[in-house]
Amino acid sequence: MRVALLLLLAAATARAHIVPVPPSTCAFEPVVVEMPAAGLTATGAPPGPGDAFHILYDPQASAAQFNLTGVPPRSFSATGVMGTFSVSPIFGAALANDGNLQATPTFTFTTPAGTASAAIALTTGLVVAGDAVLEGVPLSKADGTFALTGVLDPSVLPAPLAGGPLVVRLGGQAVPPPDTDQFRIATRTTVLSAAITAKLAKARFIFAPGTMEQPDFPGRPALLRISTGDTTIATADLSSGLAAHGKKLFIGRSADGRVALGVHTLRRSGQLAYLFAVKLKTPALPVATGAVAATVTYDVGGLLARVALSLHAKRGGALLRYP
Repeated sequence: MRVALLLLLAAATARAHIVPVPPSTCAFEPVVVEMPAAGLTATGAPPGPGDAFHILYDPQASAAQFNLTGVPPRSFSATGVMGTFSVSPIFGAALANDGNLQATPTFTFTTPAGTASAAIALTTGLVVAGDAVLEGVPLSKADGTFALTGVLDPSVLPAPLAGGPLVVRLGGQAVPPPDTDQFRIATRTTVLSAAITAKLAKARFIFAPGTMEQPDFPGRPALLRISTGDTTIATADLSSGLAAHGKKLFIGRSADGRVALGVHTLRRSGQLAYLFAVKLKTPALPVATGAVAATVTYDVGGLLARVALSLHAKRGGALLRYP
């Protein structure tokens, strides 16, 4: 564990040389508006030439500016639902070197029942919609693809979008993709161990906060999703965060006993890091006979991060394990 911690802290203190980043051209596609409780899914019309906009980047501020000035309202439709929506003409987003974006633009929806506006927090990380933990896609420095996800709960929009929760998904491809290595260093994670059976998923990590990040484990919700491809293996949603047990230990458990998350403070050579332990009962064990490419995404104490790992099938696929 000491070697993993030293490598993690060294990576977290690395710095990149800042040079100008050219703007990107983009159009939101796909666009999906869902109300899971009502079984409603509305899909935006394919983008036209007028739907293209620019994204401007400021590596020093670790920010991206979405400039949709002049972009007309976009139509969407589903069975029994037709309308349009528009997004703030200009809105800013925080952008870290791992490609994670976070922004809160204002959406204006119009249906035959009327027009209403609401600010919706969008992220390439995790959001909660009812009992589901949903996930976006970080901006890829290879091809510029990304997906922002947000939830309005309860929805204050006109019928049939009223009620809630309402899920908004905006995909896109930034061309050319920005050099995200120049942006703020995000939380870094090292996997120590992981094991998944049909009864229990457990894992241990070490993570170090990114630049200017100050975690608040008791004051922020704790979310986690383990997935392989588009398939969810297990999730955690602790809206009350992780309770403090002394100065160095933070623990959160779900009321039904299915989820247990714990964070313990570590310090080596003046650098701060954390040991993160996860236990999730009754995961959806994927069928596997070889290696399984998995992703663990977590948002704990306000720290958002992803880590990829290769799980090896044991006991005829009844156990997936790392290393």
